[in-house]
Amino acid sequence: PGIELMRMAAPEGEMCRDDGDVCPLTVVLTTSPCVSHPSTYLMQNTMLSLTAHCGPLARRVPIIIVCDGYALRDADAEKSVFRQAKVTREDAERYARYLNRLEVLCARARDLELDDSPFRNASMLVLREHHGFPYALRRGLQLVKTPLVMVLQHDRSFTNDVDLARVCREMQRCCSWLYYVGFPTKSTIRHDLVMRGQTNGALVPTPLRTQPARDTCAALDAKRGTYTDSSEDGLTLLPLCRFFDSTHVARTAWYTNFIFGRNAPWAFVRRGFVEEKVTEVMTPELLSGGLDEAHKPYGMYVLWPDGAADRPVPLSYDAREHDAPMAEPYGGMWPTVVGHVNGHRDGLERKMQHQVSFVLDAEIDAYDAATRREPAQLVM
Repeated sequence: PGIELMRMAAPEGEMCRDDGDVCPLTVVLTTSPCVSHPSTYLMQNTMLSLTAHCGPLARRVPIIIVCDGYALRDADAEKSVFRQAKVTREDAERYARYLNRLEVLCARARDLELDDSPFRNASMLVLREHHGFPYALRRGLQLVKTPLVMVLQHDRSFTNDVDLARVCREMQRCCSWLYYVGFPTKSTIRHDLVMRGQTNGALVPTPLRTQPARDTCAALDAKRGTYTDSSEDGLTLLPLCRFFDSTHVARTAWYTNFIFGRNAPWAFVRRGFVEEKVTEVMTPELLSGGLDEAHKPYGMYVLWPDGAADRPVPLSYDAREHDAPMAEPYGGMWPTVVGHVNGHRDGLERKMQHQVSFVLDAEIDAYDAATRREPAQLVM
């Protein structure tokens, strides 16, 4: 039996509204066997961070949880190799319990009509075989019906507030050139400086502002009544010179036709990531063709703090200073938005940032026992 995979969908031209019924975005969240299973705390932390930091829109987005498969190790193997999705029978059983608990969390949120729970709008796609991140993501994208998609991994949580509706609105407005917006991480907050150093000054991306021309604003205002010209509109963005798998919003059609297109100049492997193969082609193309022209088919940017376009780029800074949550290459204005969570079984619950809203695993198991039902996971 299947489940309702998409609760909301929007046609390609719809604009994003904070208070309307139209939702232009779907979240594709990938998960796979890891050391913390069968605990659901890692996944709960990531999903709760979405609703805690991304504004009202995050409470309405449909979420497709893509659960990758795995390969069983030999019976005499003592440990799993999670990065290669090779797991022992014991860890395979833990993963099965984890998937069941995720299903119960989704069912519980719908049964109890928990509007504040991100699991209420979530559905699961369980893959029988190991696909690896690129192909698991592609399977999830095949189910997306909205023009925009957020790519999220189970160990990447939001750590600071971001106006997700504003990001979606600007991506819809600038659909002819803006295909990907990444959220700042420790790797991207210094992207301009890193690229300058790695290319000996050949690639120095500079921030830009998406604020549209006033006549464009008027046309949108007259046609849809959804845009108001205010200081809250527009985004400051920095062009990316390489691909980053970390949390981002992208145009669904760009992913399916360009990144995963039949004529794409890269070939993905199960044990790799999208960023590895795309970057191998992208960065040399930018070096040979220049940022102005060669960057156009990629259309990839990272969210940059407002006002950064008016600040001079520092000549250098010590990367060792950036272990703190706030990196300061531009004088303390650089908050990271997404962070990596390296969870382990021991003390995992205490490490989670949003544990005040957690559903304890024991509570999940009790609810499962009291409401035993047929699995509603879509298995492919």
